[in-house]
Amino acid sequence: MTSSDDLEILLSSSNDEELQSFLNLLQRDELLGLVQELSFQYAHKIFPCLHPSDVAFLLAKLPSEEWDTILKQLNREQLPSLLTELEDPELLYILEHIHEQQLPQLLREMESDDAADILGVLPLETARRVLGQMEPDEARRLRRLLQYPSDTAGGLMQTEMVRVSHDATVQEAIQEVRRLVESSESELDIFEVFVVNEMEQLEGNVSLGRLILARSHTPIAELVDSEVYWVPVDMDQEEVASYIQQYNLVSLPVLDHNRVLLGRITVDDIVDVMEEEASEDIFQMAGVAGDDVVYDRTLRSAMLRLPWLITNLFGGLLTGFLMLSFKGSLSEKLMVVLVAFVPVITGMGGNVGTQSSSITVRGFAIGRIDLANYARYLFKEMRVGALMGLVCGSSLSLVGWVWYGHPSLGIVIGLALFCAMTVAASMGAIFPAIFQWLKVDPALASGPFVTTFNDVTGIVIYFSMALGFRSWLL
Repeated sequence: MTSSDDLEILLSSSNDEELQSFLNLLQRDELLGLVQELSFQYAHKIFPCLHPSDVAFLLAKLPSEEWDTILKQLNREQLPSLLTELEDPELLYILEHIHEQQLPQLLREMESDDAADILGVLPLETARRVLGQMEPDEARRLRRLLQYPSDTAGGLMQTEMVRVSHDATVQEAIQEVRRLVESSESELDIFEVFVVNEMEQLEGNVSLGRLILARSHTPIAELVDSEVYWVPVDMDQEEVASYIQQYNLVSLPVLDHNRVLLGRITVDDIVDVMEEEASEDIFQMAGVAGDDVVYDRTLRSAMLRLPWLITNLFGGLLTGFLMLSFKGSLSEKLMVVLVAFVPVITGMGGNVGTQSSSITVRGFAIGRIDLANYARYLFKEMRVGALMGLVCGSSLSLVGWVWYGHPSLGIVIGLALFCAMTVAASMGAIFPAIFQWLKVDPALASGPFVTTFNDVTGIVIYFSMALGFRSWLL
Protein backbone atom coordinates (compact mmCIF):
# COMPACT_ATOMS: atom_id res chain seq x y z
CA MET A 1 0.00 0.00 0.00
CA THR A 2 1.63 3.21 -1.15
CA SER A 3 -1.20 5.19 -2.80
CA SER A 4 -3.24 7.91 -1.11
CA ASP A 5 -6.43 5.88 -1.83
CA ASP A 6 -5.01 2.92 0.07
CA LEU A 7 -4.05 5.17 2.96
CA GLU A 8 -7.52 6.76 3.06
CA ILE A 9 -9.04 3.29 3.37
CA LEU A 10 -6.57 2.46 6.13
CA LEU A 11 -7.29 5.72 7.93
CA SER A 12 -11.00 5.16 7.96
CA SER A 13 -10.91 1.50 8.97
CA SER A 14 -7.85 0.77 11.09
CA ASN A 15 -6.74 1.39 14.62
CA ASP A 16 -3.76 3.58 15.54
CA GLU A 17 -1.34 0.65 15.89
CA GLU A 18 -2.00 -0.59 12.35
CA LEU A 19 -1.75 2.94 10.98
CA GLN A 20 1.54 3.56 12.79
CA SER A 21 2.99 0.29 11.48
CA PHE A 22 2.01 1.28 7.94
CA LEU A 23 3.45 4.79 8.23
CA ASN A 24 6.73 3.45 9.64
CA LEU A 25 7.24 1.44 6.45
CA LEU A 26 7.11 4.50 4.24
CA GLN A 27 10.15 6.38 3.04
CA ARG A 28 10.06 10.05 3.96
CA ASP A 29 9.52 11.18 0.37
CA GLU A 30 6.58 8.77 0.09
CA LEU A 31 5.19 10.06 3.37
CA LEU A 32 5.48 13.66 2.18
CA GLY A 33 3.76 12.84 -1.11
CA LEU A 34 0.87 11.12 0.64
CA VAL A 35 0.40 13.93 3.14
CA GLN A 36 0.35 16.47 0.30
CA GLU A 37 -2.25 14.44 -1.61
CA LEU A 38 -4.54 13.74 1.33
CA SER A 39 -7.05 16.15 2.75
CA PHE A 40 -6.10 17.61 6.13
CA GLN A 41 -9.26 16.05 7.55
CA TYR A 42 -7.02 13.05 8.25
CA ALA A 43 -4.28 15.05 9.97
CA HIS A 44 -5.68 14.28 13.43
CA LYS A 45 -4.99 10.59 12.78
CA ILE A 46 -1.72 10.77 10.85
CA PHE A 47 0.48 13.16 12.82
CA PRO A 48 -0.01 11.65 16.31
CA CYS A 49 1.25 8.34 14.85
CA LEU A 50 4.47 9.79 13.44
CA HIS A 51 7.89 9.89 15.06
CA PRO A 52 8.88 13.47 16.06
CA SER A 53 11.74 13.44 13.55
CA ASP A 54 9.25 12.67 10.76
CA VAL A 55 7.01 15.50 11.92
CA ALA A 56 10.03 17.84 11.87
CA PHE A 57 10.81 16.69 8.31
CA LEU A 58 7.24 17.42 7.18
CA LEU A 59 7.22 20.85 8.83
CA ALA A 60 10.38 21.76 6.92
CA LYS A 61 8.87 20.62 3.62
CA LEU A 62 5.27 21.86 3.90
CA PRO A 63 4.22 25.52 3.47
CA SER A 64 4.31 27.59 6.67
CA GLU A 65 0.58 28.31 6.45
CA GLU A 66 -0.05 24.61 7.14
CA TRP A 67 2.12 24.46 10.27
CA ASP A 68 -0.68 25.54 12.61
CA THR A 69 -2.90 22.73 11.34
CA ILE A 70 -0.14 20.20 11.94
CA LEU A 71 0.75 21.43 15.41
CA LYS A 72 -2.86 21.28 16.56
CA GLN A 73 -2.91 17.54 15.82
CA LEU A 74 0.13 16.60 17.89
CA ASN A 75 -0.33 14.95 21.24
CA ARG A 76 1.25 16.39 24.38
CA GLU A 77 3.95 13.70 24.57
CA GLN A 78 5.31 14.50 21.09
CA LEU A 79 6.08 18.16 21.66
CA PRO A 80 9.27 17.93 23.83
CA SER A 81 10.87 15.46 21.42
CA LEU A 82 9.74 17.50 18.41
CA LEU A 83 11.43 20.64 19.75
CA THR A 84 14.78 18.83 19.91
CA GLU A 85 14.45 17.76 16.26
CA LEU A 86 13.61 21.17 14.79
CA GLU A 87 15.81 23.86 13.32
CA ASP A 88 15.05 27.44 12.29
CA PRO A 89 12.55 28.70 11.33
CA GLU A 90 10.20 25.94 12.51
CA LEU A 91 11.65 25.92 16.03
CA LEU A 92 11.30 29.68 16.45
CA TYR A 93 7.77 29.56 15.07
CA ILE A 94 6.67 26.86 17.52
CA LEU A 95 8.35 28.54 20.50
CA GLU A 96 6.52 31.77 19.65
CA HIS A 97 3.20 29.89 19.68
CA ILE A 98 3.74 27.96 22.91
CA HIS A 99 2.39 29.67 25.98
CA GLU A 100 5.21 30.72 28.25
CA GLN A 101 3.62 28.88 31.18
CA GLN A 102 4.00 25.57 29.30
CA LEU A 103 7.74 25.90 28.73
CA PRO A 104 8.99 24.89 32.22
CA GLN A 105 7.20 21.54 32.00
CA LEU A 106 8.35 20.96 28.42
CA LEU A 107 11.97 21.63 29.42
CA ARG A 108 11.59 19.31 32.39
CA GLU A 109 10.74 16.48 30.00
CA MET A 110 13.92 16.99 27.95
CA GLU A 111 17.48 15.99 28.66
CA SER A 112 19.39 18.88 30.19
CA ASP A 113 21.55 19.58 27.11
CA ASP A 114 18.46 19.83 24.88
CA ALA A 115 16.65 22.01 27.42
CA ALA A 116 19.65 24.36 27.57
CA ASP A 117 19.68 24.57 23.76
CA ILE A 118 16.01 25.60 23.76
CA LEU A 119 16.61 28.23 26.43
CA GLY A 120 19.50 29.56 24.37
CA VAL A 121 17.15 30.18 21.44
CA LEU A 122 14.60 32.10 23.52
CA PRO A 123 14.90 35.86 24.03
CA LEU A 124 16.96 36.59 27.13
CA GLU A 125 14.11 38.01 29.21
CA THR A 126 11.82 35.11 28.29
CA ALA A 127 14.52 32.60 29.25
CA ARG A 128 14.97 34.30 32.60
CA ARG A 129 11.23 34.20 33.33
CA VAL A 130 11.04 30.51 32.35
CA LEU A 131 13.98 29.65 34.63
CA GLY A 132 12.27 31.55 37.42
CA GLN A 133 9.25 29.25 37.14
CA MET A 134 11.34 26.08 37.47
CA GLU A 135 12.52 24.23 40.56
CA PRO A 136 15.69 25.87 42.00
CA ASP A 137 17.86 22.78 41.42
CA GLU A 138 16.69 22.39 37.81
CA ALA A 139 17.16 26.08 37.07
CA ARG A 140 20.62 26.07 38.63
CA ARG A 141 21.66 23.09 36.50
CA LEU A 142 20.45 24.72 33.29
CA ARG A 143 22.08 28.07 34.13
CA ARG A 144 25.37 26.22 34.62
CA LEU A 145 25.06 24.65 31.15
CA LEU A 146 24.17 27.98 29.55
CA GLN A 147 27.43 29.54 30.70
CA TYR A 148 29.44 27.33 28.32
CA PRO A 149 29.78 28.22 24.60
CA SER A 150 27.47 26.06 22.51
CA ASP A 151 30.35 24.72 20.37
CA THR A 152 32.37 23.31 23.29
CA ALA A 153 32.18 20.11 25.32
CA GLY A 154 30.42 22.07 28.07
CA GLY A 155 27.78 23.23 25.60
CA LEU A 156 27.19 19.64 24.45
CA MET A 157 27.14 17.83 27.77
CA GLN A 158 24.14 16.76 29.80
CA THR A 159 24.11 16.55 33.56
CA GLU A 160 21.93 13.43 33.80
CA MET A 161 24.32 10.61 34.65
CA VAL A 162 24.91 8.03 37.35
CA ARG A 163 27.74 8.88 39.73
CA VAL A 164 28.59 6.97 42.89
CA SER A 165 31.25 7.27 45.53
CA HIS A 166 34.31 5.03 45.27
CA ASP A 167 33.35 3.38 48.58
CA ALA A 168 29.85 2.37 47.36
CA THR A 169 28.75 -1.21 46.70
CA VAL A 170 27.28 -2.72 43.55
CA GLN A 171 23.82 -2.75 45.17
CA GLU A 172 24.05 0.97 45.97
CA ALA A 173 25.17 1.73 42.42
CA ILE A 174 22.22 -0.18 40.95
CA GLN A 175 19.85 1.67 43.28
CA GLU A 176 21.33 4.96 42.03
CA VAL A 177 20.68 3.89 38.43
CA ARG A 178 17.05 3.11 39.29
CA ARG A 179 16.65 6.38 41.18
CA LEU A 180 17.90 8.44 38.26
CA VAL A 181 15.73 6.67 35.67
CA GLU A 182 12.60 6.82 37.84
CA SER A 183 13.06 10.49 38.73
CA SER A 184 13.72 11.62 35.17
CA GLU A 185 10.81 12.71 32.99
CA SER A 186 12.83 12.10 29.83
CA GLU A 187 14.10 8.79 28.44
CA LEU A 188 17.72 8.36 29.48
CA ASP A 189 20.35 6.15 27.91
CA ILE A 190 22.54 4.78 30.70
CA PHE A 191 25.73 3.12 29.52
CA GLU A 192 27.92 3.21 32.62
CA VAL A 193 28.28 4.36 36.21
CA PHE A 194 30.90 7.02 36.94
CA VAL A 195 32.91 6.59 40.13
CA VAL A 196 34.12 9.70 41.96
CA ASN A 197 36.07 10.46 45.14
CA GLU A 198 35.18 12.81 47.99
CA MET A 199 36.16 15.82 45.84
CA GLU A 200 33.79 14.72 43.03
CA GLN A 201 36.85 13.97 40.88
CA LEU A 202 36.50 11.16 38.37
CA GLU A 203 38.30 7.95 39.27
CA GLY A 204 36.88 5.71 36.56
CA ASN A 205 33.72 4.03 35.39
CA VAL A 206 31.91 0.70 35.46
CA SER A 207 29.92 -0.52 32.46
CA LEU A 208 26.28 -1.30 33.08
CA GLY A 209 26.75 -4.89 31.90
CA ARG A 210 29.58 -5.53 34.34
CA LEU A 211 27.60 -3.89 37.14
CA ILE A 212 24.57 -6.12 36.62
CA LEU A 213 26.65 -9.33 36.57
CA ALA A 214 28.54 -8.51 39.79
CA ARG A 215 27.42 -9.64 43.25
CA SER A 216 25.37 -7.03 45.10
CA HIS A 217 27.79 -6.56 48.03
CA THR A 218 30.92 -6.28 45.87
CA PRO A 219 32.71 -2.95 46.44
CA ILE A 220 32.41 -0.79 43.34
CA ALA A 221 36.14 -0.03 43.64
CA GLU A 222 36.89 -3.62 42.59
CA LEU A 223 35.09 -3.13 39.26
CA VAL A 224 36.34 0.32 38.30
CA ASP A 225 38.08 0.80 34.98
CA SER A 226 40.48 3.63 35.77
CA GLU A 227 41.67 4.02 32.17
CA VAL A 228 38.63 6.06 31.22
CA TYR A 229 38.52 8.52 28.31
CA TRP A 230 37.40 12.06 29.10
CA VAL A 231 37.50 15.58 27.68
CA PRO A 232 37.95 19.03 29.28
CA VAL A 233 34.88 21.24 29.45
CA ASP A 234 36.33 23.85 27.08
CA MET A 235 37.33 21.46 24.26
CA ASP A 236 35.95 22.43 20.84
CA GLN A 237 33.04 20.28 19.66
CA GLU A 238 34.86 19.20 16.50
CA GLU A 239 37.72 17.80 18.60
CA VAL A 240 35.19 16.06 20.87
CA ALA A 241 33.55 14.45 17.83
CA SER A 242 36.92 13.31 16.51
CA TYR A 243 37.80 11.89 19.95
CA ILE A 244 34.58 9.86 20.20
CA GLN A 245 34.94 8.64 16.62
CA GLN A 246 38.60 7.71 17.10
CA TYR A 247 37.94 5.51 20.15
CA ASN A 248 34.43 4.26 19.19
CA LEU A 249 32.83 5.62 22.35
CA VAL A 250 29.11 5.87 23.11
CA SER A 251 29.48 8.14 26.12
CA LEU A 252 32.22 10.51 27.25
CA PRO A 253 32.62 12.23 30.64
CA VAL A 254 33.35 15.96 30.74
CA LEU A 255 35.67 17.28 33.46
CA ASP A 256 36.81 20.69 34.61
CA HIS A 257 40.50 21.53 34.99
CA ASN A 258 40.51 20.06 38.52
CA ARG A 259 39.23 16.72 37.12
CA VAL A 260 35.81 17.27 38.73
CA LEU A 261 33.05 15.41 36.89
CA LEU A 262 30.60 17.90 35.33
CA GLY A 263 28.55 15.89 32.87
CA ARG A 264 28.67 13.51 29.93
CA ILE A 265 28.33 13.65 26.15
CA THR A 266 26.49 10.86 24.36
CA VAL A 267 27.06 9.66 20.81
CA ASP A 268 23.67 10.90 19.55
CA ASP A 269 24.79 14.48 20.23
CA ILE A 270 28.04 13.86 18.34
CA VAL A 271 26.13 12.74 15.25
CA ASP A 272 24.50 16.17 15.18
CA VAL A 273 27.89 17.85 15.66
CA MET A 274 29.44 15.92 12.78
CA GLU A 275 26.57 16.94 10.50
CA GLU A 276 26.87 20.55 11.64
CA GLU A 277 30.64 20.66 11.12
CA ALA A 278 30.38 18.99 7.71
CA SER A 279 27.72 21.50 6.65
CA GLU A 280 29.86 24.37 7.93
CA ASP A 281 32.86 23.16 5.93
CA ILE A 282 30.77 22.80 2.79
CA PHE A 283 29.37 26.32 3.23
CA GLN A 284 32.81 27.80 3.78
CA MET A 285 34.35 25.96 0.84
CA ALA A 286 31.54 27.36 -1.32
CA GLY A 287 32.19 30.85 0.03
CA VAL A 288 28.87 31.04 1.90
CA ALA A 289 28.43 31.85 5.58
CA GLY A 290 27.38 28.85 7.63
CA ASP A 291 24.31 30.61 9.05
CA ASP A 292 22.90 31.39 5.61
CA VAL A 293 20.03 28.92 5.33
CA VAL A 294 17.40 28.40 2.68
CA TYR A 295 14.75 30.09 4.81
CA ASP A 296 16.61 33.37 5.33
CA ARG A 297 15.22 36.63 4.04
CA THR A 298 16.58 37.77 0.68
CA LEU A 299 18.50 40.74 2.08
CA ARG A 300 20.12 38.69 4.85
CA SER A 301 21.21 35.93 2.46
CA ALA A 302 22.65 38.49 0.06
CA MET A 303 24.60 40.27 2.81
CA LEU A 304 26.05 36.99 4.07
CA ARG A 305 27.29 35.98 0.62
CA LEU A 306 28.46 39.36 -0.67
CA PRO A 307 31.85 39.50 1.18
CA TRP A 308 33.06 36.38 -0.61
CA LEU A 309 31.75 37.58 -3.96
CA ILE A 310 33.42 40.96 -3.47
CA THR A 311 36.68 39.03 -2.96
CA ASN A 312 36.11 37.35 -6.31
CA LEU A 313 35.14 40.66 -7.90
CA PHE A 314 38.42 42.33 -6.94
CA GLY A 315 40.33 39.20 -7.87
CA GLY A 316 38.78 39.38 -11.32
CA LEU A 317 39.67 43.07 -11.60
CA LEU A 318 43.24 42.22 -10.64
CA THR A 319 43.49 39.59 -13.36
CA GLY A 320 42.10 42.11 -15.86
CA PHE A 321 44.66 44.69 -14.75
CA LEU A 322 47.47 42.17 -15.16
CA MET A 323 46.34 41.30 -18.67
CA LEU A 324 46.27 45.02 -19.59
CA SER A 325 49.75 45.48 -18.13
CA PHE A 326 51.10 42.83 -20.54
CA LYS A 327 49.27 44.34 -23.52
CA GLY A 328 51.92 47.01 -24.11
CA SER A 329 54.68 44.39 -24.31
CA LEU A 330 52.91 42.05 -26.73
CA SER A 331 51.51 42.66 -30.19
CA GLU A 332 47.76 43.09 -30.60
CA LYS A 333 47.58 40.03 -32.87
CA LEU A 334 49.38 37.88 -30.32
CA MET A 335 47.17 39.17 -27.48
CA VAL A 336 44.03 38.12 -29.38
CA VAL A 337 45.41 34.59 -29.73
CA LEU A 338 46.60 34.38 -26.10
CA VAL A 339 43.30 35.64 -24.65
CA ALA A 340 41.49 32.70 -26.27
CA PHE A 341 43.32 30.34 -23.87
CA VAL A 342 42.91 32.43 -20.68
CA PRO A 343 39.69 30.63 -19.56
CA VAL A 344 41.45 27.28 -19.89
CA ILE A 345 44.52 28.37 -17.88
CA THR A 346 42.55 30.00 -15.07
CA GLY A 347 39.77 27.40 -15.03
CA MET A 348 42.09 24.40 -14.82
CA GLY A 349 44.23 26.08 -12.18
CA GLY A 350 41.16 26.90 -10.10
CA ASN A 351 39.80 23.36 -10.38
CA VAL A 352 43.09 21.74 -9.37
CA GLY A 353 43.49 24.17 -6.46
CA THR A 354 39.96 23.46 -5.21
CA GLN A 355 40.53 19.70 -5.44
CA SER A 356 43.80 19.89 -3.54
CA SER A 357 42.36 22.24 -0.92
CA SER A 358 39.31 20.02 -0.36
CA ILE A 359 41.48 16.93 0.14
CA THR A 360 43.79 18.82 2.51
CA VAL A 361 40.91 20.22 4.58
CA ARG A 362 39.41 16.75 4.84
CA GLY A 363 42.79 15.29 5.81
CA PHE A 364 43.20 17.76 8.66
CA ALA A 365 39.60 17.18 9.79
CA ILE A 366 39.95 13.38 10.12
CA GLY A 367 43.52 13.46 11.43
CA ARG A 368 45.18 11.89 8.38
CA ILE A 369 47.28 15.02 7.89
CA ASP A 370 49.04 16.93 10.65
CA LEU A 371 51.96 19.31 10.86
CA ALA A 372 54.30 16.38 11.54
CA ASN A 373 53.68 14.58 8.22
CA TYR A 374 52.70 17.68 6.26
CA ALA A 375 55.97 18.05 4.30
CA ARG A 376 55.58 14.55 2.84
CA TYR A 377 51.96 15.27 1.94
CA LEU A 378 52.86 18.61 0.30
CA PHE A 379 55.55 16.96 -1.83
CA LYS A 380 53.03 14.35 -2.91
CA GLU A 381 50.47 17.03 -3.92
CA MET A 382 53.14 18.86 -5.92
CA ARG A 383 53.94 15.66 -7.80
CA VAL A 384 50.24 14.99 -8.41
CA GLY A 385 49.77 18.55 -9.70
CA ALA A 386 52.81 18.22 -11.94
CA LEU A 387 51.62 14.89 -13.37
CA MET A 388 48.14 16.21 -14.10
CA GLY A 389 49.68 19.40 -15.50
CA LEU A 390 51.91 17.36 -17.78
CA VAL A 391 48.95 15.43 -19.22
CA CYS A 392 46.65 18.45 -19.58
CA GLY A 393 49.47 20.73 -20.75
CA SER A 394 50.50 18.27 -23.46
CA SER A 395 46.89 18.03 -24.64
CA LEU A 396 46.49 21.81 -24.73
CA SER A 397 49.83 22.16 -26.51
CA LEU A 398 48.63 19.84 -29.25
CA VAL A 399 45.35 21.74 -29.54
CA GLY A 400 47.16 25.08 -29.85
CA TRP A 401 49.49 23.69 -32.48
CA VAL A 402 46.66 22.20 -34.59
CA TRP A 403 44.31 25.14 -34.05
CA TYR A 404 46.77 27.90 -35.04
CA GLY A 405 49.31 25.84 -36.97
CA HIS A 406 52.14 27.22 -34.83
CA PRO A 407 54.15 24.69 -32.75
CA SER A 408 55.81 27.41 -30.62
CA LEU A 409 52.41 28.68 -29.48
CA GLY A 410 51.39 25.16 -28.51
CA ILE A 411 54.57 24.72 -26.48
CA VAL A 412 54.09 28.04 -24.63
CA ILE A 413 50.44 27.52 -23.66
CA GLY A 414 51.10 23.86 -22.74
CA LEU A 415 54.06 24.80 -20.56
CA ALA A 416 52.05 27.61 -18.96
CA LEU A 417 49.22 25.20 -18.08
CA PHE A 418 51.71 22.71 -16.65
CA CYS A 419 53.22 25.38 -14.36
CA ALA A 420 49.82 26.85 -13.41
CA MET A 421 48.40 23.45 -12.38
CA THR A 422 51.53 22.51 -10.42
CA VAL A 423 51.43 25.81 -8.52
CA ALA A 424 47.65 25.54 -7.99
CA ALA A 425 47.94 22.05 -6.46
CA SER A 426 50.72 23.29 -4.17
CA MET A 427 48.77 26.38 -3.07
CA GLY A 428 45.66 24.28 -2.47
CA ALA A 429 47.70 22.24 0.00
CA ILE A 430 49.61 25.16 1.53
CA PHE A 431 46.78 27.53 2.43
CA PRO A 432 44.83 25.05 4.63
CA ALA A 433 48.07 24.24 6.49
CA ILE A 434 48.68 27.95 7.14
CA PHE A 435 45.17 28.32 8.53
CA GLN A 436 45.62 25.19 10.64
CA TRP A 437 48.86 26.57 12.07
CA LEU A 438 47.10 29.87 12.84
CA LYS A 439 44.34 27.95 14.68
CA VAL A 440 41.76 29.05 12.12
CA ASP A 441 39.34 26.63 10.46
CA PRO A 442 41.23 25.47 7.32
CA ALA A 443 37.98 25.29 5.35
CA LEU A 444 38.26 29.06 5.11
CA ALA A 445 41.18 28.58 2.73
CA SER A 446 38.93 26.98 0.13
CA GLY A 447 36.41 28.25 -2.37
CA PRO A 448 36.74 31.82 -3.64
CA PHE A 449 40.00 32.52 -1.80
CA VAL A 450 42.02 29.72 -3.42
CA THR A 451 40.27 30.13 -6.78
CA THR A 452 41.00 33.87 -6.93
CA PHE A 453 44.64 33.37 -5.93
CA ASN A 454 45.13 30.70 -8.60
CA ASP A 455 43.47 32.88 -11.24
CA VAL A 456 45.97 35.63 -10.53
CA THR A 457 49.00 33.34 -10.48
CA GLY A 458 47.78 31.57 -13.61
CA ILE A 459 47.56 34.86 -15.52
CA VAL A 460 51.01 35.94 -14.32
CA ILE A 461 52.57 32.61 -15.31
CA TYR A 462 50.82 32.53 -18.69
CA PHE A 463 51.62 36.04 -19.88
CA SER A 464 55.11 36.06 -18.36
CA MET A 465 55.89 32.92 -20.32
CA ALA A 466 54.41 34.44 -23.48
CA LEU A 467 56.50 37.57 -22.91
CA GLY A 468 59.65 35.53 -22.40
CA PHE A 469 59.11 33.53 -25.60
CA ARG A 470 57.50 36.27 -27.71
CA SER A 471 60.29 36.07 -30.30
CA TRP A 472 59.16 32.50 -31.08
CA LEU A 473 55.48 33.38 -31.36
CA LEU A 474 53.37 35.05 -34.01
